[in-house]
Amino acid sequence: MTQGNAAVDYSRLVRNQVVNQIHEPESEYILDSVPENLSFDDFTSYIKNALQKDFPEANIEITETIKNNDLCLSGLVIREDQINISPQIYLNDFYSMYQNGTSLTEIYQRVWQMYVNSRKRQSIDLSFFTDFPKVKDHIIFDLISQKKNKRLLEDVPYIPYLDLAIVFRCLLDWDDQGRSSILIRKNHINHWQITKDELLKLAKNNTPTLLPAHIQPMVELLESMLPEEELDEDALPMYILSNQTHLNGAASILYQNVLKDFAEKQGKDLFILPSSIHEVLLVPVIPDADREELDRMVQEVNATEVSQDEILSDHAYYYSRKMNAVSY
Repeated sequence: MTQGNAAVDYSRLVRNQVVNQIHEPESEYILDSVPENLSFDDFTSYIKNALQKDFPEANIEITETIKNNDLCLSGLVIREDQINISPQIYLNDFYSMYQNGTSLTEIYQRVWQMYVNSRKRQSIDLSFFTDFPKVKDHIIFDLISQKKNKRLLEDVPYIPYLDLAIVFRCLLDWDDQGRSSILIRKNHINHWQITKDELLKLAKNNTPTLLPAHIQPMVELLESMLPEEELDEDALPMYILSNQTHLNGAASILYQNVLKDFAEKQGKDLFILPSSIHEVLLVPVIPDADREELDRMVQEVNATEVSQDEILSDHAYYYSRKMNAVSY
């Protein structure tokens, strides 16, 4: 395992935060005078060159990465001297913004701000990553689609769960800006001489402790967004289950007793709607519930509201109190 500069995936800065907090870059590099209708390659080159002017000491490269749901994304890896953790900023969505009319200058401001928010000011000792006794307390799990990740799953250890896959990460750092982590690959567990079942045992203990579950009534979220509206909680019997960072929180359904305790409190079985890899919706089962309608709801949300790399599944799941198990 190499221990050089690590391009770490800063799993989405808290969604919408970067968009809502834009500051001016320090340079006077102006991008609005460039040719119109740039190709993607030219677009990435202009952004890269602008960053290079603002951070002349950094080594900036454009790389391709296989992300969740086998999505291939192009990103900037920004390496600074003496810092061995490098943010990787994906540009595909920014290019879509450009194609839809957002100015190159505004896009650059957002990329610049994303980098400023995510850059590390000091190195992290990655030598511990070769020493499994030091790594084991940082092992967590995520939940992703099996069907949509055939290419990714060839390279990583995973545990099948229904039609999903439990994959593992080493959590390096997390705060209200997001999290930095390393996806655990087959060559890692070969080096550590452990099995994927041992990873699962560790992750079952670590993940709920490091990233506790959080359940919120949907009506509370809507009230915070629409404070002047009067909402009836009984008319919105949905609850958002995630972790306290709201990043990759769909894996919370794997936490021991989370579904069991919530279902017992409701006195009902549950439908589980996978709204994204970040959260699921819990819906207490009511008589004559239309399962096909719930599946259509999930599919419509996936098609219109969820980024391709954040889709978890295209159908609902069912939690049975009697069986204490999830099915589909």
